[in-house]
Amino acid sequence: ATTADLKSVTFADDGSRGWAVGNDGTILRTIDGGQIWCSVVTYPECRETLRSITFDSNGVAGWIVGSDGAVLKTIVPVPAPRMIFMC
Repeated sequence: ATTADLKSVTFADDGSRGWAVGNDGTILRTIDGGQIWCSVVTYPECRETLRSITFDSNGVAGWIVGSDGAVLKTIVPVPAPRMIFMC
């Protein structure tokens, strides 16, 4: 669970893998259609408000934009179930 305000959510074409972003650098990920959400790591730590997230249709390459010019992208490949975004 999170107490952060979420700003954007997206799902891969399979409908089971999804991501959400929001205040204070919050990034969440699900692999079961939204039943369970887990926090995702950024490196270095990102604290900006993240406003939008998008992934390619297969859920591999992703980008996030946020306040103060923040742009993050996935580091690919990363062994499942981990996912790291780079600021």
